[in-house]
Amino acid sequence: DIIFTRLGATDRIMAGESTFFIECTETASVLQNATQDSLVILDELGRGTSTFDGYAIAYAVFRHLIEKVNCRLLFATHYHPLTKEFASHPRVTMQHMACAFKSKSDTFSKQDQELVFLYRLAAGACPESYGLQVALMAGIPEKTVNVASKASQQMKKSIGRNFRSSEQRSEFSTLHEEWLKTLMSMTQIEDCESFDDDVMDTLVCLQYELKSSFKSGK
Repeated sequence: DIIFTRLGATDRIMAGESTFFIECTETASVLQNATQDSLVILDELGRGTSTFDGYAIAYAVFRHLIEKVNCRLLFATHYHPLTKEFASHPRVTMQHMACAFKSKSDTFSKQDQELVFLYRLAAGACPESYGLQVALMAGIPEKTVNVASKASQQMKKSIGRNFRSSEQRSEFSTLHEEWLKTLMSMTQIEDCESFDDDVMDTLVCLQYELKSSFKSGK
């Protein structure tokens, strides 16, 4: 009956309306008016606010549209945990834009390879984020990207190691609560905005896993 789109990023500073505010008002219009005969196209919903709030909004809107409205929906997102959450949902089909790496030298390191966009739709969720490679392509100094890459790897290893070791402890439920508090505190740190997408995706994913196992009593 109608096509709804939420694309791009704009603001109306003179009216006191931020990019995120406009994104929310347009999304509200979709939720209020879309029917099962509508086509809805949403791009990067939730990107204009904190990672946790953005993910929560994207999750709630996505779930409402596929389970309550039952419309045809094209939903683009960089929230990797969202793809894991709905990977087995009967009404959801995961696809991503394929890319490849072209060697710039004899090394096999991704850091020394050039990212090539194939402009081809491939089955399944995107296997990983290429934010660091895109940053290089956009002109971010290589030294800065190298620092970001090392920080991302160290954060992932630290989180994974702590998670695995804590599974063997008897008071895991207490640790769940403490870790969740720590995660939420990290989002309030001023420098948190400097974390790359991979790091924040890891934090969101860990938060979800901890919440799920805590509720199930594991």
